[in-house]
Amino acid sequence: MRVTAFQKFGAPEVLSSFEMARPRAAAGEVVIRVAFTSVNPIDCKIRRGNFRLLTRTRPRIVGFDVSGVVDEVGPNVSEFKPGDEVCCLMDFWNNGGNAEYVRMKAKHVWSKPPTLSLEQAAALPLAGLTANDGIRTDGKTKPHDRVLILGASGGVGSYAVQIAKVVGAHVTAVCSARNADYVRDLGADEVLPYDQASLPSDARFDMVFDVVGTSSFLQARSHLTKAGRYIATVPSIITVAALVLIPLLALFGYRRRITFLMKPARSGFAYLSSLVQQGQLEPHVDRVYSMEHLADAHRYSESARVRGKLVIRVSEPNGSVQANA
Repeated sequence: MRVTAFQKFGAPEVLSSFEMARPRAAAGEVVIRVAFTSVNPIDCKIRRGNFRLLTRTRPRIVGFDVSGVVDEVGPNVSEFKPGDEVCCLMDFWNNGGNAEYVRMKAKHVWSKPPTLSLEQAAALPLAGLTANDGIRTDGKTKPHDRVLILGASGGVGSYAVQIAKVVGAHVTAVCSARNADYVRDLGADEVLPYDQASLPSDARFDMVFDVVGTSSFLQARSHLTKAGRYIATVPSIITVAALVLIPLLALFGYRRRITFLMKPARSGFAYLSSLVQQGQLEPHVDRVYSMEHLADAHRYSESARVRGKLVIRVSEPNGSVQANA
């Protein structure tokens, strides 16, 4: 089978096509013929070598999100059959989804929400689950909470705005001026273009959700209510250090809480799917690239100009491989 991977760390140019053996389904597993995958910022970080001590597999195939069609079912699998349209989240420790076929444990595969295309479904797992964990699971957002979302126009941020509004929060979104109208359309109550204005010094929030790593807990704490929560998907060293101090300060009545998300839980996918079915959550696909142009998608991702998600077309549902952008 054809894959797009890298043999060494570096710029997007290290990505190239390889031929690898097609996986076969063992007991409890399914093999998925991949239709689409996507690009997340962590893919670029893995390619650059940010996690080089944890990602030693060569060639390394990146891509966490997968949508496609079940091609083979292993023994002891009853919930899926060949031809089912599904999506899944690949494991950090193994190769990813930029391949014609992937093998997954059936318990980690989900039926595609029927109202989504396979293209849209590839934009949902990692970013959607991360946003759900940040807003609901770790953030414990309640109706009428005031939530500040930093990086509201990207993949995680786009979902976070929508989920926070479903919960009933008041959302202040920070993004670039060029993306302000897009974020308002997602449902944000207030939009603060970071390149035109700064956050008022007296602004207070029940939660600050930083999905781009532009802040630290020490910077955000003056804007948190006494019981406020700070959540980051890309924690700074200062923020990590603060994780040790916060429990100690709680002994003196300091109740602010800090969390950072390294890996989203998979248990929230049913919730995301239900929101999609109710028309309350919509994946937004900025651009679609063929797998041969994955390097171009990585360059665009690193430009920090993406609205929503970048999707990679691997094959069509009928099985034909797409060779052109």
